[in-house]
Amino acid sequence: MVTPESLRDFKPQRPAALLLACLMVLSVELVVRCIPEKHLFNFSSRLGFAHFIATDVLPKFKQPQVVIFGTSRAADAIMPTRLDTELGLPPNSTANISMFASHTSDWEALYRDNRAKLSGAKLVVCALDVWSFSTGYANDEHFCMVAPLTDRIHYIDGVELPECTNETPEAKSRRESEHHEHLITRRNVLIADGLFSMRLKLQYVPAALFRVLHLGDIRRPRFDQNNMIRTNKGDIVGKLDDYEKYENRLAFEFGKFDTQPTYVRHIESLARMAQEDGARFVLLQLPNRRRYQDLVAKRFPECYAQHKRVVENLAGRLGVTLLFVDYPEEIGLTDTDYEDYGHMVTSGANGATDWLGNEIKRHGWLKN
Repeated sequence: MVTPESLRDFKPQRPAALLLACLMVLSVELVVRCIPEKHLFNFSSRLGFAHFIATDVLPKFKQPQVVIFGTSRAADAIMPTRLDTELGLPPNSTANISMFASHTSDWEALYRDNRAKLSGAKLVVCALDVWSFSTGYANDEHFCMVAPLTDRIHYIDGVELPECTNETPEAKSRRESEHHEHLITRRNVLIADGLFSMRLKLQYVPAALFRVLHLGDIRRPRFDQNNMIRTNKGDIVGKLDDYEKYENRLAFEFGKFDTQPTYVRHIESLARMAQEDGARFVLLQLPNRRRYQDLVAKRFPECYAQHKRVVENLAGRLGVTLLFVDYPEEIGLTDTDYEDYGHMVTSGANGATDWLGNEIKRHGWLKN
């Protein structure tokens, strides 16, 4: 039996290397936290895009009357200058501030951080995608940085998986178990990012130093003559029957599809802010290319049905109009109006913008 006297000469060595490593990690973390985000993130990056909109785009609009949020699909689909003309509005009245590869927390934060500019809008349109509320589509670096601790801890809670037709109990149990492991991993990453933001920020430091030292050009997204922040030039129709790319996209969108309630609450918060500021809030789902959507309907009908139900329920709770378009022909488009599975070229943007303008006039959304 060990006695206290036997411990008198016990002098463990201090793990100097471990302490030094911890000190270095903490030092790096403090440094990246102290760098202002607008100086750290390249405007062409996902985390820098909101700063590009705030510093380069919104100052061009004195008082936007129509504001559109969404991803790159909405950015390529709605042409602000054409919508201004369609609605008889003064130039620069429509601001399409949709961001490529963005998530729901990006839109909520973009409105909140620029509320002084956007609060005078009469109409706010939020364009959703089928993956907007899914944890399987992991382009949510902004959420990883700013999520409250409670959202990080309870990230797994309330997540809804779609049912699968003709699935055996064993297969369902295995699928649910695998998805639970996916959610645990995502939750743990969220918690780690809340403690150490260097995973998200450190990769941008070298480029930020180059910009500060004027050793390279500052990359910015393309803001064109139509007041669009396009992901493409809008003049090349992609291969119609590129089913290999369609399959890759399907796997990306639906491989771990679910509905995360926190992402839904971001839209509720966005709607609440817009409505408090006197704007009418509208939910929108733009159509994909028909060839791609046919594959969705054939391969993942339960996922698509769940997304549509969630969006319809959301619109009902908010008391807002939902414009949910399943196929391009419903708004006068064809597959040749797309660059790929869902991004429109200029002809598609013309058609989608005219359709939206007609809906705005038909509903009288800009009337006092």
